[in-house]
Amino acid sequence: HLQWLDELVLSKLKTFNSRELTSLLWSHAHDVAGGEVIMREILPIIDIHGFSGSQMVMSLWALARRNLREEKTVDALTEALREDKISGLSLLDVSNFAWAAARLGIQKKALIRNCMGRALAILLAQGRNQIGVSTKHM
Repeated sequence: HLQWLDELVLSKLKTFNSRELTSLLWSHAHDVAGGEVIMREILPIIDIHGFSGSQMVMSLWALARRNLREEKTVDALTEALREDKISGLSLLDVSNFAWAAARLGIQKKALIRNCMGRALAILLAQGRNQIGVSTKHM
């Protein structure tokens, strides 16, 4: 058990950037001993304003994976996941968001609709690209 490492990480949390915090949340979302303790320590200090849309989704996924229904954090993440953040999501991000939303009981219909619209836009673009590629070889 790496309890000393967990204690070191906890002492340095406030110096972590958004990528480091998101990675830490993700890594502790799995059944790591002490993972829930570290996640609960991370949540109050997260400043989501520097997070990308993908990092927000990854954080929601981590909360859902641990079944941590931290209402304040979930609300902050879903409120900050605006159109400009959604437009940068990948198809994997959208599917992770859909799973996390279902698991956490997120009921924000406009947000869910926008994320599903992003998935559709990606799929349509992929279809156009595949059609373009296949017609070039004719």
